[in-house]
Amino acid sequence: MPKPNALASALAENKRLRERVQYLEAMCRVTQQWTGQLCDDLITVVLADAAVMGKDTFGPARIAKINARRNELWDTYVDALRAHPEADYLRADIDRRLRQIMPGQAVPWAERYFGWTETEGE
Repeated sequence: MPKPNALASALAENKRLRERVQYLEAMCRVTQQWTGQLCDDLITVVLADAAVMGKDTFGPARIAKINARRNELWDTYVDALRAHPEADYLRADIDRRLRQIMPGQAVPWAERYFGWTETEGE
């Protein structure tokens, strides 16, 4: 992998490389949006499934409220998945919240995210 300064220099000099990087970044954003939408779709199915929820299934209004909050949290925490100045804080905050919600059952970030290393995204 080229050093950051070498990559910046190559990007400055090479229009085709800049265009390719912009394309790849756009594809990553689309993939993130699709992933978020799939999360909404699947949680909607689960919350309306009597086999999972029993008689306490959620209706459209409650599901919409849940999905809206998930979208807010997504916007807040998506930077935990990339090289970002606050990524470590965001990961730790998610882990902390999960430990509060599921004492003794929460699994650390690096174990929940297949193939994750502490240098991921750098």
